[in-house]
Amino acid sequence: MDTHYPLDAEIILIGRAGRLSMEAGELLIKKGFKNIAHITTGFEGDLDANKHRGNINGWSHDDLPWEQC
Repeated sequence: MDTHYPLDAEIILIGRAGRLSMEAGELLIKKGFKNIAHITTGFEGDLDANKHRGNINGWSHDDLPWEQC
């Protein structure tokens, strides 16, 4: 299936920790997309001192809406 989006489509990107969604957003901007946003801390956030995610920041840590299906 080939899906096309207009260059002015609003696109929000989120990943585990935010790094790859930022890179994806930069690539989309280079391709001509204009309304790109990404969640800077991602869904699970940064690693804590014990190398666990979800304890410092991130979408789920900040009690933003989500549900597991």
